[in-house]
Amino acid sequence: NTDPKGSVSAIRIDLIQKKGTVNGEMVGTGTGVLQSFILKHKAKIETLVIKAANNPLEQANWTYKDKTNTLFVTAPLGTAITADYDWAADPVYLDNFACVWNE
Repeated sequence: NTDPKGSVSAIRIDLIQKKGTVNGEMVGTGTGVLQSFILKHKAKIETLVIKAANNPLEQANWTYKDKTNTLFVTAPLGTAITADYDWAADPVYLDNFACVWNE
């Protein structure tokens, strides 16, 4: 007899975490003083490149707070501030749910 005795169940849940890459996201315009901006996606900080007038800014001129998705940056007056980065959605969401019961 290969049929199991009693109740057997199996549950499968596929969790999908959306992710992507952003190149040249227009963040704002430099004022020469510290500013804050919210990025469109939750950036992976290790991939974040902040540019002013298409030139990468030194790390000393910007910081990123991933808990609030906020970029703090000091860029020269009148320069376009852009961001390049990889992102991952937070949190993951339930995409598919299936249950099988054998009694």
